[in-house]
Amino acid sequence: AGIFAIGYHSDMSGYGKKAHLTAPVHHWDEFYAERVQQVLDDKWESQNVWKGIDAGMTRLAPLSKDIPANVVAEVEAIKTKIANGEFHPFSGPINNQQGELVTKAGQTIDDKTLLGMDFYVEGVEGQLK
Repeated sequence: AGIFAIGYHSDMSGYGKKAHLTAPVHHWDEFYAERVQQVLDDKWESQNVWKGIDAGMTRLAPLSKDIPANVVAEVEAIKTKIANGEFHPFSGPINNQQGELVTKAGQTIDDKTLLGMDFYVEGVEGQLK
């Protein structure tokens, strides 16, 4: 239909070769192996886990060949900044769908807000139900 999409959790490019641009893909294998070993060693402790691009737990599926080279370069640069801690994707200013300020400039949405995020950001069309 000529509509592009970004997936979530898995690389769906094999199913939508002309539509799939990329997807964040979560790699829990090493995390689970570490946790199982901790249990076996009687060293496991409950904890919050917020690993991402920097730890390799989140990666991007291959980028579509339909994405212009300058956009690919920008994506790669931002990915590097996220991994280096130079950029946080939930840094303000962030407005909700109604244009109300949710996070001020220079601040980052905290984990509690991310876990309970019950709003779309400005510019997203649709309604939460």
